[in-house]
Amino acid sequence: MVHFEAADVALLREGRGVVTITAAGKENDKPAHIRTTYRIGRNIFEVLEETTPEGQAMVFRHAYTFVRATAP
Repeated sequence: MVHFEAADVALLREGRGVVTITAAGKENDKPAHIRTTYRIGRNIFEVLEETTPEGQAMVFRHAYTFVRATAP
């Protein structure tokens, strides 16, 4: 599921903003919810992945940060 607010779309068109995607998946061969958050900035791109078994709080899994060597 991808959900965009109107303000988010306007920011994304400017090259910055946050997009959160949630999906059903598996972790350790068991059903789980997966939430991936993308943060987009002028010089940075971040990816955060969190997972949870049914009915529990989200838990950090992976994070990646990419930074431009030079500003656009």
